Formats: sequence, C-alpha cells, structure tokens
Amino acid sequence: MTLRLSKIVQAIPQVDTLCDVGCDHGYIGIGAWEMGKVQNVIFMDISAPSLAKAQNNCANVQMNNCQFVCQDGIQDVACDCAVIAGMGGLETISILQNTTRLPKFLVLQPMRNQIDVRKYLLNNNYKLTLDTKFQDTKHYDLI
Repeated sequence: MTLRLSKIVQAIPQVDTLCDVGCDHGYIGIGAWEMGKVQNVIFMDISAPSLAKAQNNCANVQMNNCQFVCQDGIQDVACDCAVIAGMGGLETISILQNTTRLPKFLVLQPMRNQIDVRKYLLNNNYKLTLDTKFQDTKHYDLI
C-alpha cells in the first residue's frame, strides 16, 4: 500500500459501514477492514472493470462483508463514512451534491480544487476535523 493510500485509511474513523467511492482496486476499503476500522464496505465505482478488480482483491483476502455497486457516486446508498479519493475537487463536490443520504463522516483526498471542497463542506455543516497536506510521489491534501 502506498503512503497516500495508507494516510487515507488512517483517517477513516471507526464506523459500521464505509463506502469507498471510486474504489478502483479496493485497497482503501480492504485496508480499513483489515485494520478493524469498519465492519462492512460498499465498494463503488462507475467502471465495471475497476469494480471487478476490487471484487477480485476482496476475494484474495477472504473479505465477505462487502457489496459491489456500479454507479456514479453515492446517490442513495446509506453509509456511515464515505471515502472519495483521487478525483478532482469539483467531481467530489458533484458526487456529494447528488447524494440523498450524506454520511456523518467524509474522508476526502481531492486532486484539484481543494479550496472549493473545503468551502462546500463548511457551507454544508461539516466540521473539518482533519485538514492536512502530505507528500508521497507528489503533494496531496487530506480532508
């Protein structure tokens, strides 16, 4: 697991259900589950091939408390925490705006437009309990 992915997993609070939005390979959800931070993971991606990678990786670690959803964003899926990482900030905001059940916790790692993401969160009654920058192969923001 890269430093970037490890930092994201460390930021996930202890919750029942995590939604890994844009999960790609599923490493974030798997890492949170392996660390005992979550009981259930909903792996979500707009790309069926990416979702298949996550499904295969979950099978490799014998993870069975999971669902796989092929769709664009959270929409009406219920979860306690959502991770949206590796996307642009405007895409992150769009996903949140199109969510009918916003989770209590968000872990966001926008690649661009980080200031817009912060403004959106503060304008929608989220408290920024973590807002940091770190460097792996490049500089990242973690909110």
